[in-house]
Amino acid sequence: MYPAHWPTKVTMHARLAKRHFGRLSEIWANLNEIVTILFHLLSNTNMTRTKRITSKERLLPEYIRALEFLDSSLDSLVATPVEDISDSIWNEGSVLMFVEQFSARYIPSGENWRWNQTKSRKQASLVTKKATVNFFKLSTRKRNTNTSASIPGFKMWQFEITFQPKGEPIYVVWCEKGIKTPEVEQKKEKDPLCNLSHHEIAMLHEITKCDAQNPNDPLYFWPSNNSFEGLLCL
Repeated sequence: MYPAHWPTKVTMHARLAKRHFGRLSEIWANLNEIVTILFHLLSNTNMTRTKRITSKERLLPEYIRALEFLDSSLDSLVATPVEDISDSIWNEGSVLMFVEQFSARYIPSGENWRWNQTKSRKQASLVTKKATVNFFKLSTRKRNTNTSASIPGFKMWQFEITFQPKGEPIYVVWCEKGIKTPEVEQKKEKDPLCNLSHHEIAMLHEITKCDAQNPNDPLYFWPSNNSFEGLLCL
């Protein structure tokens, strides 16, 4: 038989564990918001500069993410004739390169929707490739605003790249958000952070990194009367 005081201790520890895991859920629920806020605080300048990307204006995270994708994939792309573009470009992760003059009107649209180009065009430089990039985002919009038919929430990027010294531009189209194929789903399962930029991942690493033996670490002073803060050290 177990001692008479065990049920009381079990109940007490269960309540304590429930409270701790409740705190953990709240922390993770707000982590994405914390990352976004810190990103904007640390990036509160009039320009964007990373090891591989520079821009005279401050770019939002989604624009940096698009440029990082372009920088990492550009060398492996093979030119495609403009007339060969099809609605397979709607598949999430699809990317095509064109060496002839290209316009967003060549991208296939749907029966009830068309592509809408954002008014804000951005310019940046890919440092290691010595290339200037003019780019913008494309989203879907209803052809007829009076219809109740739903439309897909696709997101596309169009890049115009010019290498130094000045040469003829090439064009790249990338579907960041589209039809999710089985390959895309498998990739996300293996890498939950695949949609974050390198900049965002580095910041997330700094947030979750703590040194329990270092009094200069901000998380050293995390208010707690137990070792719960150790769960934050990933």
